[in-house]
Amino acid sequence: EEHIPLLNLDLLNIKPEDRQWFTDVNIAVRDLSNGSENQNYGHIRRIVSNAAHILDKEVKHHEWARKLDPLIIWVSCMIHSVSSQLLRAAEKPCDQLDVIDYFLKSYGC
Repeated sequence: EEHIPLLNLDLLNIKPEDRQWFTDVNIAVRDLSNGSENQNYGHIRRIVSNAAHILDKEVKHHEWARKLDPLIIWVSCMIHSVSSQLLRAAEKPCDQLDVIDYFLKSYGC
C-alpha cells in the first residue's frame, strides 16, 4: 500500500514539532495494515478523514470540542485499526493498551 499517500500533515494541522514522529507513526501504521483486507491503509485514511470532518463541525458549535487535542484523535484513529496486529506480534501475553503504549513510545509519542 505504499502507493497510497500518507495523511496530509497540513490538512490535519500537525504542528512542526510533531511532524516527524507523526509521520513515523503514520508510516508504521501503513506498513502494519499492509495485507489486511478489513483494516487496510485506505480504510485508516477514511477513518481519520471522517474524524476530521466530524471534529470540524463540532468545533463550530460546541465549546467542549474546541478543547480537544486533534492530534490525540488522529493517532487514536490510526492505532485502533492496527492494535490487533500489534497485540498478535507481541513477544509475550500482555494488555492491548500496554502494546499500544509501547508502540507509540518507540516513536517518541
